[in-house]
Amino acid sequence: MDDLFSTVFDAVFEALAHPWLRATAVVLASGVAAKVLDVVISRILIRITLRTDTDLDDQLIELLHRPVFTSVILVGLWAAVRILKLDADIAWAAVASIQTAGIFIWTAAGFRLATTSLTGLSRLADRVTWLVFCARAPI
Repeated sequence: MDDLFSTVFDAVFEALAHPWLRATAVVLASGVAAKVLDVVISRILIRITLRTDTDLDDQLIELLHRPVFTSVILVGLWAAVRILKLDADIAWAAVASIQTAGIFIWTAAGFRLATTSLTGLSRLADRVTWLVFCARAPI
């Protein structure tokens, strides 16, 4: 049994010596990590939001699923580009594309979060007393 384990371990270790296989393994591992992180965080946050009376926090958590998942995948892609040690121009273009995708994803998520937050708060306006401080103009 030990011989089989060491043989398999040695074969995997040798295969991962190749940069393309290592990069693929990193991207696959980031996909698994993204899913695990998504499930763990959502379960924790859903337990916390069950204590509230509104569904606003549930909507905000739902909006965060995709950007968090995609961000972990993008980090895996960035690491894969670094592992491959591509030509400087190609690596720069790949990293810049990954960063741009991240910016677009989080910008869109920010707009959706702001819209959902403002819509939800406007529905709660009758239940919440807002303090408004008005500056008086000098007479």
